Amino acid sequence: MNIFEIGVNYGEERGEARGEKRGEKRGEKRLNLLNKKLLDDNRLDDLRRSIEDETYRKKLYKEYNI
Repeated sequence: MNIFEIGVNYGEERGEARGEKRGEKRGEKRLNLLNKKLLDDNRLDDLRRSIEDETYRKKLYKEYNI
């Protein structure tokens, strides 16, 4: 592997890591927003269910336009 390939690989790895961090932050913000809306609406059973049931959580994201 030459120096150019090493540099390209390093850049790709850094870009992937930054993209993963951004995705994690977006996901956390999205989930926190859903949780806040469910709490504000006193939908505690839905909050509990959304923690365990990904399909139901996705339904709630759509319901709240998140």
